[in-house]
Amino acid sequence: DLLDPAIAEIDKRARRTEDHIVRTGISGVDDIIGGFRRGHFGVIGGLPSMGKTAAAVGVLAHNAINSVPCYLISLEMDRQEVVERILSMRSRVSATSLYTGRFKDLDEWEKVKATARKTWDWPLWVDDRPMSVSKIIGETHRWFAKCARACRPNDPNPIALVVVDYLGLIQSEDHSENRNREVAKMAQSLKALGKELRIPVVSLAQLNRKVLERGGEPTMADL
Repeated sequence: DLLDPAIAEIDKRARRTEDHIVRTGISGVDDIIGGFRRGHFGVIGGLPSMGKTAAAVGVLAHNAINSVPCYLISLEMDRQEVVERILSMRSRVSATSLYTGRFKDLDEWEKVKATARKTWDWPLWVDDRPMSVSKIIGETHRWFAKCARACRPNDPNPIALVVVDYLGLIQSEDHSENRNREVAKMAQSLKALGKELRIPVVSLAQLNRKVLERGGEPTMADL
């Protein structure tokens, strides 16, 4: 009884229907991982200031443009910073110009305003409140029921994307002395959330700085 739905799902992929995945918008990455699949928990890992948040914002922008409902739980940046990153990225005007309000010429300012008009109706929600993992789960359920389903009212299983920035900033509920165990439990909860809603959930995570000393490519143990 499991074979027929499995074959149907594989057939959808073969016919390139996109309702089972969320593309990253980065062709090299999509070629390797095939995008983020329904019910999967993905992690974008990197050292501080390597561009994890920029990568995540790029993924969110790519999907919002394509009418995929997106929910960013931003525990590091406030909503204003997120919006400015999106405007900078999409307008190709430097983030410094937006932060300082000093533009090279009037054309740059016009590009920013034109970009704002284009992003006006994106199905992208940004939540910058501090949260525990249980709060994240509750708020995501509410968002999915109220917003994601409203974007696709005729779809019984709407695809959507949830991004958490980032794993290490989720408020602890257990107050365990073993932080690694706490974070592992949080990751398991986020994975269960994606499986329950049948959508991809993605979290950013810091890499252990020892990867710099060791050299070479990072491994799962470095997360």
